[in-house]
Amino acid sequence: MNRKSPRLKYFDYSTPGAYVITIATLQRRKVLAVERSGCLELTEVGREVAECWRGLGRYHANTLIDHFAVMPDHFHGIVFLNLPWLEGYRADRQTNLCNLVKSFKNHTQKLANEILVVRRGGNGYFHLWQKRFYDTVIRDETHLYRARKYVLQNPLAWRIGRFGIPEGGYPGVEV
Repeated sequence: MNRKSPRLKYFDYSTPGAYVITIATLQRRKVLAVERSGCLELTEVGREVAECWRGLGRYHANTLIDHFAVMPDHFHGIVFLNLPWLEGYRADRQTNLCNLVKSFKNHTQKLANEILVVRRGGNGYFHLWQKRFYDTVIRDETHLYRARKYVLQNPLAWRIGRFGIPEGGYPGVEV
């Protein structure tokens, strides 16, 4: 079965700019966070995913990590790539979004396998992520604002979906 690629056909994913990505766990397994008293609490795997995302800029040139959210079965992140104003910018070291995500997924995959299989004495392999990821090229400041709002409010949207809106609502949130 040939699947259609979610990437833009003729777009260069090392084009300077901002991107928002979404990566889902395989079979939407809830291994990144759990519900505790109506709130999301990151699991050990979820904490490693967050730490790995925070550290990407140390290992990939011309990369600035922005807001992100680790959800029970998926991850959202915003990243700036190859912008001349980034600290330590090098024109000869352009980062490609697809390569960045591949590196992130590979590293977190190894960590998840260590946590969920090896430490428990298993000898199998735990597949953390779906093969694909979804991206959006952020077009302008308004789009960036909306992307940040979406990512930051994702945990709240999850809570509302699970428990409804409490009497009196949430401060600063319009529904």
